[in-house]
Amino acid sequence: MSGGGDRKVVLALLGVGILCLIGLGGSLYHSKAAELKSREQALASKQQELEEMKLKVTELPQLEDRYQQLRTRLSVLEPALPDSAYIPTFLRQIENLATGTQNDILLIRPKPAIKRSAADAAVKINDETGEIVKNDKDAPAPAAGAPAAPGAPAAPGGAPATPPFVRHPLRQRRSAA
Repeated sequence: MSGGGDRKVVLALLGVGILCLIGLGGSLYHSKAAELKSREQALASKQQELEEMKLKVTELPQLEDRYQQLRTRLSVLEPALPDSAYIPTFLRQIENLATGTQNDILLIRPKPAIKRSAADAAVKINDETGEIVKNDKDAPAPAAGAPAAPGAPAAPGGAPATPPFVRHPLRQRRSAA
């Protein structure tokens, strides 16, 4: 009988061992299945990113053409920008326009300061109104016989007079419209 009892013990141990292996295999399968699922999700997101990048690459030539068109427009519009004395009002106008169109201004960067010539020093710009006022004491005297500006009043003695101020070009366009 001892041979039969040993055999039952061996079979019982073998059964317990097989159950342990099945349990270990099941838990290993479960963990690997979860890892596989997370990797499949990562793969799907990377494939979506790849498709987005391919779309951007196909749009790149059109975007470059559009960029060049905008640069050309900018080079035409840039000279019409107001000078530095009109900037505070101009910035307020840009801010109001951006707010009205639900846009955000990310950056406004000034160019380096430009050295002013003696002719520029003869002119002062009113920050409030944007008007350009000539400084008569600093300005050189007009040449004798120089024609007056159209519509300028004549000074006493028949000499042509310079206007007391010149309106900013953007304000003239706006008031003419």
